[in-house]
Amino acid sequence: IPVIRLGLHYSDDLKNNKVAGVYHPSLREICQSQILFNKALHIIKTDFPDDRDFIISVNPKDLSKMTGQKRSNILKFKSMSYNVAVNSNPSIPTQNLIVKNKRTL
Repeated sequence: IPVIRLGLHYSDDLKNNKVAGVYHPSLREICQSQILFNKALHIIKTDFPDDRDFIISVNPKDLSKMTGQKRSNILKFKSMSYNVAVNSNPSIPTQNLIVKNKRTL
């Protein structure tokens, strides 16, 4: 089922009168960013278990999602001792990615 909307529409009333729970104006972007991070990490761990340097290619629409807010995904990879660069390739469908190790380029 395609999800066309996620989260709540921003309004001052919502911001000032929320009762409880999590609210973030970029909730969808954060979720999609985490999904792309998990996909890339799975590919890295299963296909390249001994490598540390990678280039991840994504659709230009997903470039900010792959890098993460405030480069959070890049920093997560770095904390796991992976050196990751992200580039865009318009031939890749959205929400998909290609991981290559830098040694084979």
